[in-house]
Amino acid sequence: MDGGYVPLGYGVVDRKLIVNEAEAAQVRTMFVLFARSDSTAAVIRELNAREIRSRRGRPIDRGALCKLLHNRIYRGEITHKGETYPGMHEPIVDADLCDAAHAVLAGNRNQRTGRTRSTEPALLRGLIFTQSGPRTTRKRATGGTGIASQWT
Repeated sequence: MDGGYVPLGYGVVDRKLIVNEAEAAQVRTMFVLFARSDSTAAVIRELNAREIRSRRGRPIDRGALCKLLHNRIYRGEITHKGETYPGMHEPIVDADLCDAAHAVLAGNRNQRTGRTRSTEPALLRGLIFTQSGPRTTRKRATGGTGIASQWT
């Protein structure tokens, strides 16, 4: 293997990916938890409760989890220039479990589409202007009160 990082669950021997069984068990756990869940936050909480960490000892966050779940190396595949090929390394996750996790990812994406955080319309949007002319925008809000503390 030339350059790049070595994915969690693997080591490198003679430039080839070799399964590190202790880390591979953690990777499988991440896929299983995600495939059985409908909440990324719940999976992250469970990983923290089980003290499953990155190789550098950091807690797994949303970005790291999503990156891991999308990494085709865990299926035993390699992607090069947009094309996917069978790898020479052993897969950590079987295709069924990987597909189940990806189905949850796709479902989560569909649930979020078109949803906004606010249930109320912004009644003053576009109605308040500064002395020089442009519309004012909220720069920041105070601790959860919903009252803007600074306008520009």
